[in-house]
Formats: sequence, C-alpha cells, structure tokens
Amino acid sequence: MLGLTHNYSLFVIIKEDIISGGARSGVNEFFMKQKINVFVLNIRILDKFVS
Repeated sequence: MLGLTHNYSLFVIIKEDIISGGARSGVNEFFMKQKINVFVLNIRILDKFVS
C-alpha cells in the first residue's frame, strides 16, 4: 500500500455493512501513522437483501 501512494492520492474503500472498524479503519490508521497525506473515501454498502 505504501508503494501505491507514489502514484495515487485517492484511495476508495468499499465494504458492506458497518462504516467503522475492519479494513477501513486499518487503512485509515496506516496512513495516519505513516503521516501520509492522501484522500480516503469510505463507501458503505448496506448488508441487506433486496428483492
């Protein structure tokens, strides 16, 4: 992921159900700890069956 920041300044994370925790938090925390200034767009998809 660190290598990708040389070519990209926007990261989009799409995950179902809850907006906090999991992979999204890990990615956001990684960038913050490394002091990397990138945009992270977190998109939540409802975990719901649609008929």
